[in-house]
Amino acid sequence: MFGSRSDLALTLRTHGKSGRPRINAARRRSWLGVAQYSNHEILYDLQLGFQQVKANYNIPNARAGRVTIYKTLNTGQIVYDYAVQISPTLCQEYLFTPLTQGFQLGFRVNCLMSLGLRGGSSAGRLGRT
Repeated sequence: MFGSRSDLALTLRTHGKSGRPRINAARRRSWLGVAQYSNHEILYDLQLGFQQVKANYNIPNARAGRVTIYKTLNTGQIVYDYAVQISPTLCQEYLFTPLTQGFQLGFRVNCLMSLGLRGGSSAGRLGRT
C-alpha cells in the first residue's frame, strides 16, 4: 500500500457448491494495524504533507476536513491520513508517509463525526415520571 510493505497471508473460509467449508489462502501486500507512538515522533509538518498530497493527486483546491496520524504495526512508520470532502457526507482519504515520501489513496469514509452518545443512553434526557 505505502512505504515499505510486508506480505500477509489472508485465510478465508468459503462454502462451495458442496456446502462444505474450504480454506483459500491469498498473499496480499499491505500494512497492518496501528501501533502506539509518542507525539515526539511526529516530525514532519502537517501542512507541507498536505501540499505534497494535493500536488501528487492534482487536487490543488482541496481542503482537509481532518487529519489522523497513526503508526503502522508492521512498518513502524508514521502515516498522515488526510480526509477531503468529495460530497456533502463523503470524504476521500489520502495517505502520506513522510519517511518514504509515499502516497496512497485511502478509503471513502463518512465526513460527519460525532463524539455524542447514541441510542440507549439516558444521559442528557429529561427524567420521566
